[in-house]
Amino acid sequence: NETFDSVEMSDARAGYELTRILIQNGHTRIGGIFKYDDWQGIERYRGFIECLSDFGIDFQEDWIRWYSTRDMEEKLSKKGLQRMYRRTKDCTAMILYNDEVAGSYMDFLKDRGLRVPEDIGVAGFNALDLALQCRPSITTVNVDRHRMGVLAARLLLGRLSGENGAERLDVGFTVIPGQSTRKPT
Repeated sequence: NETFDSVEMSDARAGYELTRILIQNGHTRIGGIFKYDDWQGIERYRGFIECLSDFGIDFQEDWIRWYSTRDMEEKLSKKGLQRMYRRTKDCTAMILYNDEVAGSYMDFLKDRGLRVPEDIGVAGFNALDLALQCRPSITTVNVDRHRMGVLAARLLLGRLSGENGAERLDVGFTVIPGQSTRKPT
């Protein structure tokens, strides 16, 4: 058991919160595309599942699609998204691993003649400029990256000056409501 310093946001809490917002907007058939080879993807999925369970909402395992760094290009290509969509087409909302994936998925939906948010709600993570520039804007999770950097530098300087002990700092997050989620009709 190695100990180390870390500065992070709670990806599980963020996944829970995005899911809660979708549920409060009336969605009960919520799917997701998550990344399985990093901690963020696993934790975001965990929060998603915990929220569905807390609200008593069942989900189909097929509504969850996974990809990894290695197969990302293939899985997130138009052909790969088509295969994912075949499994998730009954969902009224989707939570995507990050805003880049959410933007690609929205483009894919548009090419199929589907409208966000009228036909399907979309939410992502990371509050990239893309999330705000997309039309409609993506409902997303934001973390203060500058504060993360400052705290990480402080921890590093503390280690360099001989301070011992692992510190785990959670910088929190905020949800930025976009236009990509709505109540299903």
